[in-house]
Amino acid sequence: MTIIEKTFETKPSDKELSCFIADMILMKGYHNMDVVYDEINCPEYIKFKIYDQKEV
Repeated sequence: MTIIEKTFETKPSDKELSCFIADMILMKGYHNMDVVYDEINCPEYIKFKIYDQKEV
């Protein structure tokens, strides 16, 4: 599993946040991913958990 964390200096705008998430989605490829973002309690912090692809 790969964990990517980012802390913005201030609460990101909707455009800034969506661009960052889109970049992570493009980067992850076919792996499963969880996004942890709490807009109310900690809007400057976002965390991605990218799970390793299982062999079939």
